[in-house]
Amino acid sequence: MCTWNVWRPRPHSRDLIEGLGTGWLYNGASGIGLFLSELARHTHNMRLVAVADAAFRHSLVSARVPHAQPFGLYCGNVGTALAMARHGMLWSREEFLEDARELLLPLKDSDLAGLETDLLSGAAGAIPALLQLAEVLDLPWLRNTARNFGEFLISTALRRPHGWSWATTNPAVHDDLVGLSHGSTGIGHGLLELASATDDGRFVFAFERAVAYDRMHFDPTEGNWADLRHGDVSRFVIDINSDEAVRRAAIAGGVPPFQRRFLTAWCHGAAGIGLARLRAFELLRQSEYAEEAKIAISTTVAALQRPGGLFGLCHGCAGNCDLLIESARVLLMSQLRDTAEECAAAARQAFVLRGRPFPTWDQPVDDPSLMVGQAGVGYFFLRLASADTPSVLLLTSGALRVPGRAGADELRNESLEHWFGETLSALECVSADPEPLRAAIMASAGHRSDCDSAVQIISQQLSAEPAGRARDQVSETFDFERARCDLLALPTEVGDDYARSFLPLLSSAVDWSTASFELARRVRLVPPASSRGTGGSDSPLCNWRLLFFQNRAIRVSVLSPFTAAVLWAISNGATFDDVMQLAMDSVDREAIDRDHVEAIVRAQIGAGLDAGIIQLLSTMVSADETLAPAGEQVQSSR
Repeated sequence: MCTWNVWRPRPHSRDLIEGLGTGWLYNGASGIGLFLSELARHTHNMRLVAVADAAFRHSLVSARVPHAQPFGLYCGNVGTALAMARHGMLWSREEFLEDARELLLPLKDSDLAGLETDLLSGAAGAIPALLQLAEVLDLPWLRNTARNFGEFLISTALRRPHGWSWATTNPAVHDDLVGLSHGSTGIGHGLLELASATDDGRFVFAFERAVAYDRMHFDPTEGNWADLRHGDVSRFVIDINSDEAVRRAAIAGGVPPFQRRFLTAWCHGAAGIGLARLRAFELLRQSEYAEEAKIAISTTVAALQRPGGLFGLCHGCAGNCDLLIESARVLLMSQLRDTAEECAAAARQAFVLRGRPFPTWDQPVDDPSLMVGQAGVGYFFLRLASADTPSVLLLTSGALRVPGRAGADELRNESLEHWFGETLSALECVSADPEPLRAAIMASAGHRSDCDSAVQIISQQLSAEPAGRARDQVSETFDFERARCDLLALPTEVGDDYARSFLPLLSSAVDWSTASFELARRVRLVPPASSRGTGGSDSPLCNWRLLFFQNRAIRVSVLSPFTAAVLWAISNGATFDDVMQLAMDSVDREAIDRDHVEAIVRAQIGAGLDAGIIQLLSTMVSADETLAPAGEQVQSSR
């Protein structure tokens, strides 16, 4: 057995540490072994085969430990099994095919506990690998496992009005990520590969919703998709865990506002998204995917022409060039392969001929691994040398079948029910048959979302209903469900909440004599039917509901009349005196004194500030108003 020392980020630090590699593809022995095996195929050097054998034996031992991740592609045993199987097939090593089967056995009866969603270490990356391995290892049950993973992705999606998104294990994000390694692009890719292999339109629809979420974060000026990681939060947390002087400075400065950045890399940004769009065009033959791929290609070529930068697969020039190699094949744009070869020649001149390692980290370390090291650079040169060297950056099922759409409408209807099911049921109780409404929504969507179509058509139906209590009650239900949709369209702000958890409570520093308050943008107040059309302090304040979007979920609370009065006063911006005036109007002044009411109001506003439901007007910063200049701020995908 053999393995290598590799580099990885130190927890809660900006430094790298060196240590023994795992058995994984990303930065472990199986990734290096895969490169050596492919290199031996071209050089006929059997010493390389022997070293690859030893690397895969270490990977097997590493994968057998109880805490090993069974599911992942780049980080997990599925990827290790795939690399072993490839090595076994190339060199007629039956023992490695058997080892690969052994590694996959835990998946047969797995309950999916601990399964992540993304391409790097979750269900999305595992799906195409399992579909390949089902054929290579003659294990048909792996196809069922892949389908189960697809159903898991559908069930865990945050179904938002204009696209579906998924959670990430990284807490320092402004919103659910787009991009190939951790975001909706990679998850959509896994779903499309499954659709092609199974001919199930439900997975096509889920893929399309993932693409729709990507498009929400596309910037035409940049020709790129936003990196939604909140990098400043990561640094803020590191500073908080640093020495006391740095900690005090971080706390005094507060949580840095999110600033959009654009990365051009396989892991995040145009290069990886372009690869996924090429595959979508190859399978679906729809021109919109080719056009998006061409935008990504243009952005990636421009990035490659800038001097400096890293050269690894994950976030470097070698990975970016894979988009050009694939574009030459799929779009028949041979000049792009020439560009990749020019990039390789320039790198050879700058590093190989000068005896320097290729830079794959933003610190001067020499890493041997596949995705962030020299093995990955070598694999890129093999890709240029031989067209039959498969890409390790966009795994496919091998299928080229155009998937059908049978089952897609079922999932569309399910989503519509998720958003406006209560409203449609309420309309049925009043006078309208919801089925024609559903059909009209489906027929009218076009390039709009089903949610937008539903809002328009239901609003038209309600305006046609006769005025009265029945219509008011349906309107209340509709307002509630529409408010929920509005909140789901906002950023999740997971990173902002994560960083705030390190700070002192906001209520402890409020100057009550001068402060002004308003509801956070992640909050909606929904009045009951009894107050419809009245508003103001004279409105009945019973049965008001508060919706709060936090931790990727919407919490609903029914408010007491007093709390409703306080929040109604704050909803349009108010000083403490303004809130007190409305609060006093809502109580019996003879039965309760002002000091008692003031203490309750302060407690409620303070609790709202600490929970993120209320914010100070003077501290509100709009993330969209603080756009950072585009740049190649390379960060590790991990």
